[in-house]
Amino acid sequence: MRPYGCRGDAAPPLGPLAPTLVRATTFAHGSAEALRAVGAGERDGEFYPRYGHPAARAFESAVAEAEGVDGAVSFASGMAALHALFCAPLGDGLVAVARDVYGGTTALLEKDLPRFGIRVVRFDPFGTLDFKGARLVHIETPTNPLCRVVDVARVAKAAHAAGALLSVDATFAPPPLQRVCSLGADIVMHSATKYMGGHSDAIGGVVGGRHEHLQAIEGFRRRTGGILGPDTAWLVARSMKTLALRARQQSETAGRLARFLAGRKGVAAVHYPGLLGHPDHAVARRQMEMPGAMLAFEVEGGLAAAVRVYDRFRVIGRAVSLGGVETIASLPVHTSHAMVPAADRARMGVADGLIRLSVGLEPFETLAGDLQQALPT
Repeated sequence: MRPYGCRGDAAPPLGPLAPTLVRATTFAHGSAEALRAVGAGERDGEFYPRYGHPAARAFESAVAEAEGVDGAVSFASGMAALHALFCAPLGDGLVAVARDVYGGTTALLEKDLPRFGIRVVRFDPFGTLDFKGARLVHIETPTNPLCRVVDVARVAKAAHAAGALLSVDATFAPPPLQRVCSLGADIVMHSATKYMGGHSDAIGGVVGGRHEHLQAIEGFRRRTGGILGPDTAWLVARSMKTLALRARQQSETAGRLARFLAGRKGVAAVHYPGLLGHPDHAVARRQMEMPGAMLAFEVEGGLAAAVRVYDRFRVIGRAVSLGGVETIASLPVHTSHAMVPAADRARMGVADGLIRLSVGLEPFETLAGDLQQALPT
């Protein structure tokens, strides 16, 4: 038994249809030899939950199936997954990371990785690509908060030409909306707190890919202890059963809302890959089944005007995070990009008046009505 879940592990629907939940912190065996063989991986069986447990493997197997990869390794959070992803395969190597990534990722890159001897360079994924000397290249697509769509195949080609692996944070668009490993990525990562969990009640992370890469990542997890707990693993394994339905419906509603907002009074711009005017519309059509359920729009009049709109929402929640069944909105200047200097935000195109929406499962008419009454008349 591998210590993580693999594609093809799912059993036929016999017996309980809900994922197995085992909270035990240790497992007894019939002899010294049996315990030794299980611990050494020579015999199937449970050994110690930090080495893996049934609920985690059920979730990991579901992710591997959805992504079409060999297997997946789950973690206690998305940041724990990123930590393992950067540290396990690199040693003291060089990692090239796209300019536009999650703020927590940037903090890890700047404050922690250099202390472990990992060198970091940043690059523009939409510009010239040169990864000479890098062992790992890391991107996000779509990006936060402007929903830029990076051409995964293009970056993969450049990374592989330099002898580097490509990892992709695909949190904003889980399968079936996109499958980045089918486009050339070696490793895919998700904050499972978002769409995979989907109900704003579980925190987790997951990394998927080929066995040759996952073995090092799982070993790092085992040594550092960032395992996904049984109860949380049970929740996200349950939620994976509805991921495709939720993602498609949320994406469809987001597209309708983006078109509703485009050109509306008080809205200076709408950022959504499904719109013809989006700079990466053609890339999104080529590599995504649907453009996703994340969008952002700029309110005319800057931050003060955006705050007035934001505070008038009656249905849309005012919160951080994303990917749940509830629609929530955030002001990036107050949340994900609060620590980014104003000049850098301007360079990135993150306007002070930007509102980011994570579209949930409420009816389009309900959400459009809430946006209409909140915007200037």
